[in-house]
Amino acid sequence: MSYQDLRGFISRLEKEKELLRIKEEIDPKFEVSAVLKELSNRDGPAVLFENVRNRAMPVVGNLMSTRKRLSLALDVPQEDLVERYLKAKSALIPPEVVANAPLYDHVVDNGIDIPKALPVLTYHEKDSAPYITQGVVFMRDPKTGRQTMGVHRMQVQGRDQLGIFLASKTSTEYYKNAEELDQPLDVAVVIGLEPSLIIASTVWLPFGDKLSFAGALKGEPIELVKTRNADLEVPAHGMIVLEGKILPKVRQMEGPFGESTGYYITSNNPVIKVNLLAHQIKPIYAVFEPWSKDDEGTVTMSLGAEILKNLREFSPSVQDLRLIALGTTVVFSIKQRNPNEAKSILYWILSGNPYIKKAIAVDDDVDINNLEEIEWAMSSRFQAHKDLIIMNDLPGSPIDPSVGADNITSKMGIDATKPLDQEDRYEKIRIPRESVEKARSILKDILP
Repeated sequence: MSYQDLRGFISRLEKEKELLRIKEEIDPKFEVSAVLKELSNRDGPAVLFENVRNRAMPVVGNLMSTRKRLSLALDVPQEDLVERYLKAKSALIPPEVVANAPLYDHVVDNGIDIPKALPVLTYHEKDSAPYITQGVVFMRDPKTGRQTMGVHRMQVQGRDQLGIFLASKTSTEYYKNAEELDQPLDVAVVIGLEPSLIIASTVWLPFGDKLSFAGALKGEPIELVKTRNADLEVPAHGMIVLEGKILPKVRQMEGPFGESTGYYITSNNPVIKVNLLAHQIKPIYAVFEPWSKDDEGTVTMSLGAEILKNLREFSPSVQDLRLIALGTTVVFSIKQRNPNEAKSILYWILSGNPYIKKAIAVDDDVDINNLEEIEWAMSSRFQAHKDLIIMNDLPGSPIDPSVGADNITSKMGIDATKPLDQEDRYEKIRIPRESVEKARSILKDILP
């Protein structure tokens, strides 16, 4: 099943009893964020806030914070998520441009007032302003003509102005090229997209391939429409679009904002002047809750699949992989062929990805989806004096407050695999499979 728009995905979630509707009036300042955080911490459902104080639009969040909802997003079993992702990368479906779109059902290009028009949330007590967190930003390189898209945080700085944090290499390059030409950079911010586009927007792919990848995830071409005031094509079935220009050689302090790392980040960032606001009839405003499972759900799935693919190419012995803490820690299982294989993979992964700060290698008999088993492996198969790897002076994440101004960091690898010549000594205790299955059948009707 593919979803034409976000509304279709919400309907599916409700049908699967994965959606909570809140009818009580709730404040966009802190209160919506508090509910989203609580639901994320409890592995709760997606939530639709129908009555946001002084705002006409409902707000939806916590959409893909669990593997179950990710599997509903891509309409595949949970165990097939990674393979579905990797298959889509090799079978891209290019987008198609259409003449008309519901995205432009209602257009405002005079007297724009973002704070009044949209239920932009204030998330944390020291956030400097309301922030757009699930806005997918479309821009085109003025030198090559190539278009890209990505999720960037945006601070509401006035009726028609946004501050934007450009963290990706591609978007930074496009803006740099515009500044070298001393011209503004056209952008379009689309809010409220169906899941294949949200997932694709968080992936590193060259240029317009993200839209083709989204089509492959969806199983059919993404329909695009030309923007009104910019030389761009954007998803025709988005809920809301803000068109504007990033001004050249203009910076303004943006932040503090509570980031995905769990810390407030302030930066001197570019500015968007918005010249058009449009939306569907009865639009739905979508958000990510920073530092939550919803925030990391799509990112860790896509990033995890990419890393797993690369690891298997480097070493076929790698069995599975899991990302923790928004991709800063990676745990991978391996069926070792030689005594140093796990350590060589640890060196490779730590040096090759700036966002990964800690990597843990475990054997294939360890359930990497069980944190207690990972800790068990580290407590019984790891000795710090010979199994701990420390690497210094490597590129780090720009939103890690410990890296400093130069973004240089230290990293750690933990080899928690058993010695190949002592496998009998490290045999994991088990209960016979048939007994486990009987126990589950007995308990399934007793325990909720």
